[in-house]
Order: sequence, then C-alpha cells, then structure tokens
Amino acid sequence: MANSAVKGVILLGGQSSRMGSDKAFLEWNGQKVLDILYERVALLSAEVWLSVNSSQYANLTEHYQCIQDRYEKIGPMGGILSALETLESDLLVVAIDMPSINVETLKPLISAGISTNKPTAYFSKNSLWQPLPSFWPKSCSKTLNEHISTYDYALNKYLEAYGNGLQMTHNEVQFHNINRPSDLP
Repeated sequence: MANSAVKGVILLGGQSSRMGSDKAFLEWNGQKVLDILYERVALLSAEVWLSVNSSQYANLTEHYQCIQDRYEKIGPMGGILSALETLESDLLVVAIDMPSINVETLKPLISAGISTNKPTAYFSKNSLWQPLPSFWPKSCSKTLNEHISTYDYALNKYLEAYGNGLQMTHNEVQFHNINRPSDLP
C-alpha cells in the first residue's frame, strides 16, 4: 500500500558509460528496467519521480515527472539532494541499475526511516553499507548539503555518520547492479 507521506525517486542521472546505453531502457526479463522499478516504487509511495541529468531531462519529461540534477557529476548524493530540495518530502530512493529489488525489501526502509527520522539503508553481513535502495527524510537536506560542501560524495560515509542501518536478511542477489552488458539476463 502506498504511503502518502513518502515520494519515490528513481535515480537515473549516471552516465551509463560501462553499459554503453541508458540503463532505464534496457530489457530485463522482457520488460524495460524503468517500467519494472516504476511499478514497484509506485506501490509504496504517493508519487514517483525520476532524478535525471541534463541530457536525459528532455527525453523523459513528456512521460514522467522528472527532477533535473542540480549537482551533476557527483554521483547518487547529488540526485538525492536535488530530489529532497525539489520535493521537500521524505523519499524512498532506488537506483535504476537494480531491477531485482522487490517491494518486500523496500517496505522496511520506509517504516524504519519514518520511525527514526534518519536516512535508512541496509548493511551486509560484513557491516558494509548498501546505500541504495534507501529512505531519506526531508530533514537531512542540511547535513547532506554540508557533506557535499566538503567534496565528499560517498553515501557510505554519510550513512556511517547519520544513518540508520538495517541488517540485510534478504536475498543479496536483489542488490546486484547492472553495469555492463554481461550483467543482463
């Protein structure tokens, strides 16, 4: 069931240089990756937005609600902060390169993030942060901005300082990123 207080954001702003083409439009088991993730995020959030870079913006705004990255070329942190500043809402954030992630894995991020009012992500058995997917409360805009001002764009470091970690109990295959053509089924 969708949470009316949370907006979903799918991060697309990367360059897809290793893949050679935009990951959003790749086929994953007969369906576009963007369609798969959009449907899953829509089940849990009031609205779904795409965080995109300037070259993607014109191609996607006709069919989707898009936020153009204000902080380009600094990775996911720039897309997350752009979305927080634009939407002024708590966010469920997923990466476009994780088509195996399922709704049951996303739900605990929202409930734990809302209850603690902290950015919330999973960490693996070896206590390594898995920064995406994650929950981001609107209240963390200021500390994210401060983090960016130090030129430290690593989500892992930010989460170590400010985050709420959930132990990964799900099938870790869901967290597999598709970065190269060889990663496709």
